[in-house]
Amino acid sequence: MNKILFSIAVALLTCGCSAYMAASRDPGKDISILRVGAERAQVVGLLGRPVISETVNGKKIDVFSFQNGYKGSSNAGRALFHVGADIATMGLWEIVGTPTEALLQGQSKVIKVKYDAEEKVHEIFFYKPSR
Repeated sequence: MNKILFSIAVALLTCGCSAYMAASRDPGKDISILRVGAERAQVVGLLGRPVISETVNGKKIDVFSFQNGYKGSSNAGRALFHVGADIATMGLWEIVGTPTEALLQGQSKVIKVKYDAEEKVHEIFFYKPSR
């Protein structure tokens, strides 16, 4: 009986890295706000500070680059899976789970946004970043 309790305690204490990494991932950005007519302040508020910002012919152009995470329910499901796998393998799952979560960063996004004279979105360009 003591061996079983000890095994359960060890399994629960070793749960963590992969489950925590999955649960704490950025839930991703809802880029549906990116539409013609949206205000620049809304775009910057959603996507963060642009990596490039310039003015051409009196009109602003911003380029945003970011890792778009996963939906919250996906994060929770992966975290629960990791906890279950940790318990089932008495912590050995972390050898596979932690590096796997380290690789799951989400999709790289590069978006170029052109604004009109009133700093409202005029054009949006989605780029596929090279690897």
